[in-house]
Amino acid sequence: MSGITYNGEWIQLYYDEGFAANSFTITGLSTSNANCPKDFILAGAIDINNWILLSSQTGIIGYDTVQSKTFS
Repeated sequence: MSGITYNGEWIQLYYDEGFAANSFTITGLSTSNANCPKDFILAGAIDINNWILLSSQTGIIGYDTVQSKTFS
């Protein structure tokens, strides 16, 4: 991901020990699915500087018909 800029909101989680994730789920809000992410990435790092792209999703829609979306 070196040299690539991603704009938008973000969240950073810190764990003292590593873990392996096989999938992740995003659950829409029943009151405002219009604010659910359509395009997003998931990245991971073992330090603050060296990020690795784990998942890139674009054009995700339909949170109003299926509130939870799972990606693997």
